[in-house]
Amino acid sequence: VAALYSPYRRYHSYMKHYAELPHNDRGAYLQLSRGIQRFDIHPDPKDVPSGNYKLRVRLGAVEGSDPSRHFIQIGHPKKLNGTSPGFTKLLSTQPISGTIENPEIIEVNVEFGESTPRVVGIQERQPKSAKLVREDFDRHKQKNGYGTPPAIWVDWIELEGPLTESAVTKSAMTHVEPEKTINPANEDVIKQIEEQQTRFEQWKKGVDEAAKSPENQAIIAEIRKTDRLIDHPNRFYTFADRFEGTPNPRDFGFSDVKKAAAADPSRSRSLALHKHYVGLPHRDRGTYLKLTHGTGRVIVKPKEMPPGNYVMRVRVGVVEGTPASRRFIQVGHPQREIESRDWGLEGRAISSHQVAGTIENPELIEIPLEVGTNTPKEFAVQEKQTNNGNLKVQWDEHNTLKAENGYGHPPAIWIDWVELEGPLSSSRKQWKQRREVELHANAKVGGTYNGYFKGGYEKGKAFLDTGTPQKGIVDEWEANFRIRQFEEKGPAYLRYLDDPLTQAGSFLTISEVNKEEYIALPPEHPSGWKKTDHIVESLPPGTYKLRCRIGAVEGTPVERHFVDLGAVPDKEHFDRLATFQITGSTDEPEIIELLVQLTKDSPRKFALREKRDVKADLSRDRDARKENGVGLQPALWIDWVEWEGPLDASNESGRKNWLITEADEPDESLRAQKMIKQFALEAFRGVEPEAEYIDRLTGLFVIRREAGDSFDTAIRLPLSIVLASPGFLYLSEPNNADDRRQLTDRELAVRLAYFLWSAPPDRELLELAKQQKLSQPETLRQQVDRMIADERSNQFVAGFVHQWLDMERLDFFQFDTRLYRDFDESTRAAAREEVYQSFAHLFRGGEDGRISQLLKSETVFINGLLANYYGIEGVTGDEFQEVSLPEGSPRGGLLGMAAIHAMGSDGVVSSPVERGAWVLRHLLHDPPPPAPPNVPQISRLQ
Repeated sequence: VAALYSPYRRYHSYMKHYAELPHNDRGAYLQLSRGIQRFDIHPDPKDVPSGNYKLRVRLGAVEGSDPSRHFIQIGHPKKLNGTSPGFTKLLSTQPISGTIENPEIIEVNVEFGESTPRVVGIQERQPKSAKLVREDFDRHKQKNGYGTPPAIWVDWIELEGPLTESAVTKSAMTHVEPEKTINPANEDVIKQIEEQQTRFEQWKKGVDEAAKSPENQAIIAEIRKTDRLIDHPNRFYTFADRFEGTPNPRDFGFSDVKKAAAADPSRSRSLALHKHYVGLPHRDRGTYLKLTHGTGRVIVKPKEMPPGNYVMRVRVGVVEGTPASRRFIQVGHPQREIESRDWGLEGRAISSHQVAGTIENPELIEIPLEVGTNTPKEFAVQEKQTNNGNLKVQWDEHNTLKAENGYGHPPAIWIDWVELEGPLSSSRKQWKQRREVELHANAKVGGTYNGYFKGGYEKGKAFLDTGTPQKGIVDEWEANFRIRQFEEKGPAYLRYLDDPLTQAGSFLTISEVNKEEYIALPPEHPSGWKKTDHIVESLPPGTYKLRCRIGAVEGTPVERHFVDLGAVPDKEHFDRLATFQITGSTDEPEIIELLVQLTKDSPRKFALREKRDVKADLSRDRDARKENGVGLQPALWIDWVEWEGPLDASNESGRKNWLITEADEPDESLRAQKMIKQFALEAFRGVEPEAEYIDRLTGLFVIRREAGDSFDTAIRLPLSIVLASPGFLYLSEPNNADDRRQLTDRELAVRLAYFLWSAPPDRELLELAKQQKLSQPETLRQQVDRMIADERSNQFVAGFVHQWLDMERLDFFQFDTRLYRDFDESTRAAAREEVYQSFAHLFRGGEDGRISQLLKSETVFINGLLANYYGIEGVTGDEFQEVSLPEGSPRGGLLGMAAIHAMGSDGVVSSPVERGAWVLRHLLHDPPPPAPPNVPQISRLQ
């Protein structure tokens, strides 16, 4: 009987469910209610000397689990039984953005001192009480039969160290639970106000008694002649020091009569507000921000805050029923000038953030912060204040509300906790988020169809039948217009919604319905129809990767299987970044990727749309609608979109960061000196910098370190000076002799590099120059061949061909899209690249690169887009490739390229004169003489 009612019986189905979960063969799930609730890494203490370590965890969130549970805590465990949650010291709380299919690696710095426990554990972030865990378990068990479902899966944990000083960024976390500080302080304020009011009543009694005397009545009458405020009930006691025989306010704890009079209960502006907030629910686990009186901000003030990058996390929700205008928080430095005012920021806010969470389901907002040497070492979170800083508006609003509800501003923002972590390591945290596009697309298309088209049709019919004005329809013309709109365009929307593929993805349509699908990076959203639940509030500048899983719809024309990806700075503009040929299908979609560089002010919103001619869209769709009643069939289908970043540039290029890896001196000043010297040697293109110059720069580094800058920050000043020096900015070839002279090997290396690469020489060139070998004919020939084969010679190809063939003329004209519908911006870009690729092939082709092939060739260098434009079959993909021409093709060589033909036209018709002049100028080097003066234009109509 005891066994039947024991905890083991209660949790048996729960433990069994976890044991049978998938992916247990390569990882394990953290449990929240029972079982293995914490994973520990427990090395032998003898193997872990004091020092700095890196703890890495590879993990992912369970698909479909509650996003509010996608957090782990890292710390030193309370008990070493490997099961019970809890830490003696919490080191870090980390959000989880990876999944089981695409886990992420989280890195945390851990410092072990002499007495620090050598055990580190991870657990799912715990609720504030065990009671909440049990209640949540029981609620889930009633629904699913076992209890709390899994939320976090862990692949592995590792601990690395001790690390050298150059590899460590000491990071700390300051966590603030405001209910432990602000709420008790609020109750103390109430006690102080009530105690002051009691002392005021005692003092007031003495003043009232003294005021009754004839002498004081005469004084009051005399004051009344010049100051009528003495008759104001709230101001009478401010004149008490001018009466005879009144009690001294100091005896009652007030510094003067003005302070005493201010304690008059009838003058209290905030007591009712404080008492109202004390009675609010949820104060046992958070606090409410006040807007005008009392504690209006949560302050985070670490004991130490060295310069560097930090992240502030705020777990926050809005109070139900709060107007949209008050659903914002601000982050900044707290003002300290007015001590009595426990709210407000110093200067402008650092950032403002809209709050979408609720008290029941708070959201976590992450705010990146940068701390310099002179940055105030404290931050505050408060409800967003008026933009113009006019506090009178808030005071007046408070008084108006107080007259209505008895206390003033109702609460709008509830804070669970605030934490500040940093300085962060130079390897920045990366995020990745995927969006299933059908949720937003169906909300938008369905809302538009049911609201505007179908709803407008029904209202229009009702108006014509009854003559009664409907919402948005006030006359017969509008009613007939909405009916026509539904009949003409409604079928296209209905076809979209009825297609089974829209339950798993979205179509890109050529006109209306769903013309674009968005990759919206925080803080942007696809549109107002359905906002994205971003995993981070905002993103730092850096390199990001955009991904899309997409396929072509079976039976649609191949020429429509191209998608444009571009930036969307605003509603009116689309800046194309790349065009992709889609060879996947709806059954087997392909994944396309594009790297984008985000700056502080660059757009965070990108769009995918079918490659098309915007001007011709309406006529094409109109013709198709006349033919089939619904318009053009969608040709492209999107499964999901995704972004990832910021990416580490070194990971993308694979190049070695020589500046860091080669300067590994234990003494940081010597390490900085070596780094500066290496950097200057590279910047000055092999010219050895003078020792005195390096010493002065090293001295600047030392000064910045002594001022409190981190190593990474302090080293920037001397390196910046190197980049601003003439030795870097100018190519210097000293020549004091009057006669011509032979170039030195180093000068030859510099000239070669800037001629072929438009960049400084690499180490191999400089090393050969240093050995005096570069000028030797065989060595020089080998190096030129190596440099031409290097991708950096593309700079020479583009620069030389652009100037030689006057390629800028390709951008002179806007081509008539009615005549040349397929020659859009993406085709123009591909046509330009064909010229560059063809020349590069001859340039690098060795014996096969015959110059005659520039004029006539049996092959072309094209991609799938240009092949489709030329009508050449069997070519797919976005990469340019050499393709043999079919027999009888007019293509091949410069004179068969679309770009050359386009430059010999005016955008509408070809110009034989321009084409002939172009051949004379650029191919035969025999430019025609200038046209005779005063020759009138020949009209095309004659």
